[in-house]
Amino acid sequence: MKKALTVSVIIPAYNEEGYIARCLDALRKQTVLPDEIVVVDNNSTDNTYEIAARYPEVTLVSESVQGLYAARAAGMNMAAGDILCRIDADTEVDARWVATIKHRMADPTVQLATGPLGYYDFIFPKTSRNLEDFFLRIALGLGYGFAFGANMAIRRTAWQKLSRQLCDDRMIMEDIDLVIHARNFGIKPVYVPKFTAMVSSRRMADNPTAFWRYITGHTRTMKKHGFMSAGAHYSVAGFMGTYFLLKPLHMFFDPQIRRLSLGYYFAPSKARPDPMMMNEQQPRLRPRPVYSED
Repeated sequence: MKKALTVSVIIPAYNEEGYIARCLDALRKQTVLPDEIVVVDNNSTDNTYEIAARYPEVTLVSESVQGLYAARAAGMNMAAGDILCRIDADTEVDARWVATIKHRMADPTVQLATGPLGYYDFIFPKTSRNLEDFFLRIALGLGYGFAFGANMAIRRTAWQKLSRQLCDDRMIMEDIDLVIHARNFGIKPVYVPKFTAMVSSRRMADNPTAFWRYITGHTRTMKKHGFMSAGAHYSVAGFMGTYFLLKPLHMFFDPQIRRLSLGYYFAPSKARPDPMMMNEQQPRLRPRPVYSED
């Protein structure tokens, strides 16, 4: 009999105490459970580490080198699964997420895969995911290869081939960089519409300058590698257009009561950590508590 594929889920995390439990709870509710969950704490100064430590199925890793590149590599390099699934700490995967990727990657020709994302804390979550699926299909038609760091799967053998080539550059998108390097080995990302997940819409809390700096990582990554595609420009234009269209609603939409609220507009908000700026952080290191097995 053919050996069943094993799945490891890798989650880099920096100051994610408001999101990490939701992420891990969704993994607990899978119809097919992952074989391994690795949370890489990247010098968090909040309770991210302590919250993740409450989950006995989680392997906790501390990465002292600040930045998404180092945190991602630490988790991916130690994971033992045949399939390495990379998500963010605010990703909430659908119930059949693991089952879907196991089924799709039973095809040995599929080395790298990704799927659509929606926003669980904004208006019409499923509609947002369906719309993203529609626009992503257009990007595919324009020849743009992509794999989202918030919802990605790669074979461990493929990761081992290309990981040493990846660029440690905070001004590019590490997931797009991975796709570009994968091409050197003849590995192309496969888009799997049923490999679905949700993330927080907190990126919309960025001011326009910060959002522009982040989203133009698409074109900066392509330029770094000496080529460009219409799909990259399409992605930047699409995300910026969506940002300006939805930003006014986002400022007033209270995700707790799921409706527009004037009070929410005046409440303090926190944007999503920018992975392009994380290498500039000066983390405040602290000793980790020791947890008993009971």
